[in-house]
Amino acid sequence: MRVVLSQKQDGWVVEQLEECWGDGAAAPDGDEASSPSTDEEERLRLPTLVVHGAGGYDASRAIAYAERFWNRANPAYPQFTDNCTNYISQCLHAGGIPMLFSREKGRGWWMRGNGKNASWSFSWSVAHSLYLLLKSGGPPMRAVQVASVEELEPGDIICYDFDGDGRFQHNTIIVARDENNIPLVNANTTNSRMRYWEYTDSTAYTPNIRYAFFRIRGT
Repeated sequence: MRVVLSQKQDGWVVEQLEECWGDGAAAPDGDEASSPSTDEEERLRLPTLVVHGAGGYDASRAIAYAERFWNRANPAYPQFTDNCTNYISQCLHAGGIPMLFSREKGRGWWMRGNGKNASWSFSWSVAHSLYLLLKSGGPPMRAVQVASVEELEPGDIICYDFDGDGRFQHNTIIVARDENNIPLVNANTTNSRMRYWEYTDSTAYTPNIRYAFFRIRGT
């Protein structure tokens, strides 16, 4: 998949979207049965992104989005029963992180369409998948994992493993600090604004909870 994006004042616009086969030519109709070579098959698995005007991550824009949509859905996106990661992905995208498209749900970081025609990557919508993408430090986030919440700033991301079993179930975005410099976060599913980051008041909290702290660098 080859995607050409341009950055406009109010976000990103897809200028070109095409399937890439081998040397980049569009696949003819009914060509699904063809068997590309090993090298071509591997190339097809890898997301290809061409971005014009990428300016890195603007935390203030991500926070503004987090504040605007913390308790109501943006109609431009599908809404999920467990919406925490979809919301965080939207915040990161609003902050300037470009989508990384792929033909596979298990690769890249992307959302296409809305309603019945929508599709998305696991990393866009599943808490543990986004955690793994952030931990990898790769594109499009270029995130850096740090040891403590004190190293984070507004616009950065916290991931939560409530049971301490190694699988992360929740994500939040830091939007501010209180008078004692304690980070406050916004989140979805249980819609939350300016909530204390530790989540000790959550019904999902256990004494075994683990946190992962990520600085967002952008591309």
